[in-house]
Amino acid sequence: MALLFPFILLILLTIPTTSQTLPQNQTKTMLSLSKLTLSPLWDPTKQPNPCDWSGVRCSSGNSSAVISLSFPPFSVSNPQVLSLSCTLSSLQKLDFSNNPIKPTSPTPISKCGSLSNLKSLNMSNTYFLGPLPPFNGFPALQSIDLSSNFLTGPVESQFDSLLNIQSLNLSNNDFSGPIPTSLNLGLRELRLSNNNFSGSLPKQLFSCSNLTILDLSSNSLSGFIPDEFANLSALNTLLISSNQFSGAIPPSISALKSLSRFGANQNKFTGPIPIGIMKNLRTVLDLSFNGLSGPLPADLLSPPLLESVDLTSNALSGSIPQNMSRRLFRVRLGDNRLTGAIPPSVGEVLGLQSLELDDNRMEGVIPASLRNCANLTLLNLANNRLQGEIPRELGEVQYLNVLQLQMNRFNGSIPDELFQLNALLNLNLSWNALTGPIPSRITGMQTLQTLSLEENSLSGSIPASIGGLEYLLELSLGANELSGDIPSLPVSLSTSLNLSLNRFDGPIPQSFYELSNLEVLDISDNGFTGDVPTFLTQMHSLTTLDLSNNNLSGTLPTFPPSVRVNATGNEHLKLSSKGGSIDDHRSGAVRRDSIVLVIVGAVLVSDALVAGYLWLAPKRFNQVEDRPPLAEEGEPPRGGGRAARNAQDHRRAVPRHE
Repeated sequence: MALLFPFILLILLTIPTTSQTLPQNQTKTMLSLSKLTLSPLWDPTKQPNPCDWSGVRCSSGNSSAVISLSFPPFSVSNPQVLSLSCTLSSLQKLDFSNNPIKPTSPTPISKCGSLSNLKSLNMSNTYFLGPLPPFNGFPALQSIDLSSNFLTGPVESQFDSLLNIQSLNLSNNDFSGPIPTSLNLGLRELRLSNNNFSGSLPKQLFSCSNLTILDLSSNSLSGFIPDEFANLSALNTLLISSNQFSGAIPPSISALKSLSRFGANQNKFTGPIPIGIMKNLRTVLDLSFNGLSGPLPADLLSPPLLESVDLTSNALSGSIPQNMSRRLFRVRLGDNRLTGAIPPSVGEVLGLQSLELDDNRMEGVIPASLRNCANLTLLNLANNRLQGEIPRELGEVQYLNVLQLQMNRFNGSIPDELFQLNALLNLNLSWNALTGPIPSRITGMQTLQTLSLEENSLSGSIPASIGGLEYLLELSLGANELSGDIPSLPVSLSTSLNLSLNRFDGPIPQSFYELSNLEVLDISDNGFTGDVPTFLTQMHSLTTLDLSNNNLSGTLPTFPPSVRVNATGNEHLKLSSKGGSIDDHRSGAVRRDSIVLVIVGAVLVSDALVAGYLWLAPKRFNQVEDRPPLAEEGEPPRGGGRAARNAQDHRRAVPRHE
C-alpha cells in the first residue's frame, strides 16, 4: 500500500473537478487516514474519491470539504488517526465511537480544540481511561459523547469553556464526586448514568430550563427531590433510578407538562404517589422497588399514550383502576398489597405483552377477557387469593411464553386448551387445589422448559407423551397423588426432577439413566422398592439425590464426593459412609408429608402462615423477565460505574410487605 500511495495521490489530483472533489491538502489527509484505518470501506483503490467512503460526508459546491467523519467500528486503534483528523478544519462532526484507540489516554482529544466548526464529537466506547482533561477551545461544539469508557475522577471545570454545549453524555464511566455545578444553562440533554456520582442535586441544575433529557440513574446520589424540578418545564425524560434518594416524590413532578418518561425505581422514596402525576405523563412510569404506600391513583393506567407502568415491590394498596390506556404493553404491579379483582377491562388492552400482579392479595377469578390480549407473552398472577377454575380461554393467547399461577386457590382440572400454547416456556400451576390427571395433550407445549405442578391433588399416572417435551429442563410434580409407572422422561432434563410425596412404587426406573445432565433428583416419600441402582452413581451432573422415606433395600452404592445423598427413612437400606455426603439422621427425621399437612392446614386457617412460608422460599422466584427492559426501567445494583454495568439482577429479593 505504501508503494502505491504516490501513484494513487497522482491519480486523485488529476481527476476532473466535480461538485465533491476535495482540495489537495484534504485529499492527502484522507489518504493518510485510510492507511491508518483497518476498514475495507475506506479503500482508495476501489473508491478514489474519499467523499464516497462510508461515514464520510463532504460539502457540496465548488469549494468542497470534509464536514463529517464517522470511522467504521473497530477500524481504528492508532492514536495518530485522532490528531490527523483534527487537521481537517472544515469538520462539523467527528465520530470515533466503538473504536478501541491505543494508548487509551483521552488527552489527544484536546488537539481538536482548534476546530472552529466542530459541532459534534463522539468518543463513546473508545476505551479511554484515566482522568478527564479540560476541553479548551471547541468554540462551536454543541454535542459531546464520552460514554462507555473507563474515565475516572471528578467532573469539575473541564467543560467550562464550552459555551454552546447542548448535549453532554458521560454515562457508563467511573466518574465520582458531586454532579458538576458549572453547567451550561443552554444544556438540553445531560446523561450521567452508571457512574459513581454522589451527594445531593446541585441547585444550579434547576436553572437549566432547556433540559429535555436528564439521566442520573445508577449512581450514589442522595437527599430529597426538590420542588425546583418544576423549573425544568421542557423536560421530556427524567431518570433518577438506582440511587439513594429518599423522602416523598414531590407533587411538582406533576407540573412537568412535557414529561414522557419518569424512572425513579430502586431508591428509598416513601409516601403516596402524588395526585396528578399521570396528568401529563405520556409513555413510561417506573417507581418500582421503593417504599411507596397508599392507594393507586385512579388515573394510573388511563393516560392515552401510556405504554409501561412498573410499581413492583412497594407497599401500595387498594384495587387496580378500571380505565386503561389502549397503548399499554407492560403493567407490573407485583409485590404490593393490592386487593380486589382483576378488572375485566384488561382484555381491552389488545397490545398488552406483560401483566404482572404477583405477590398481592387479589381475589376473584381470572377474567376470560384476557383471551383478547393476543400479544401477551408473560402472565404472572402468582401468590394471590384467586380462585375458581383456570379459564380455558387462556389457551387462545398463542404467544404466551410464561404463565405463573402458583400459590392461589384454583381448583378443578387443568384445562386441555392450555396445552395449545405452543410458545410456552414456563408453566407454573403449583400450590393450588387442582385435581384430575395430567392431560396427555401436554406435548402441545412444544417449547416448554419448566413445568411445575407440585402441591396439588393431581392423580393418575404421568402421561407417556411427556417424553416428547424435548426442551424440558425442569419438572416438578411433587406432593400430588400420582401413581403408576413412570414413563421415559425427556433426556433434556438438567435442572431438576421432583417426583416426591406421591404414590409411586416398584423399583427405581432404569430410564433415569438417560437423564445424564440432571443435577437434582428427588423421589423421596414414595413407595419405591428394591436396590438403589448403581447407574445413579454414574450420572455425572448429579449434585443432589433424595431417596428418603421409601422402601428401598440392599446397600447404598458409593457416590462421588460431589453428590449429596439423602437416603434416610428406608428401614432395610444399609447406608454407606463412603463417597458423597450422606444424610443419616434417622432418630430425628420428620417425614415431609407431615410437614406438608401442617402447611396446608395452616393455609386454611391463616394466609399469614403462607406468607411465612414464602419468606423461607426464594422470594422472587416467580418473577420472570419477559423481554429486555427499557433503558429507564433497568435495575442495576446501587451505585454505578463500569463494575455494575453488566449486572442482570432485574428482580432483586426483597421482604414481603405485610
